[in-house]
Amino acid sequence: MAPGGCCSGGDEVNVIDFTQGDDWASSVTVYDDSGAAADLTGFTAEAQIRRDVADLDPEVAAEITTEIVLPNIIVLSLLHGVTALLSGNYVWDLELTSPNGAVQTILSGTVVVTPEVTRPAGLVLQYSEI
Repeated sequence: MAPGGCCSGGDEVNVIDFTQGDDWASSVTVYDDSGAAADLTGFTAEAQIRRDVADLDPEVAAEITTEIVLPNIIVLSLLHGVTALLSGNYVWDLELTSPNGAVQTILSGTVVVTPEVTRPAGLVLQYSEI
């Protein structure tokens, strides 16, 4: 598989950190083993967020939207409607599938969701002290 050398975007890409209810986006630049720009023509990318690794928790908390921008950039994003449903800590990974069907995980890490404070006008939340 061509993109063996992996990625840049910095270590900050491995930890996805956003505030609940916000839009989030980042990009990953993929390189081959020699350090040259990988050619992602014909590849697909998929990224998911889960509470725990897939073997332990089969429920997907969120699908990260992926877009391949040729020759070697993958744009990752989550809309605010998706992040509004998340809270706490999660794990994630990014997989590439080659044109011949070979699958390779090129990044993985943690997701940290900071609870939001501001809510849309008119939204009333009820709570009680114990």
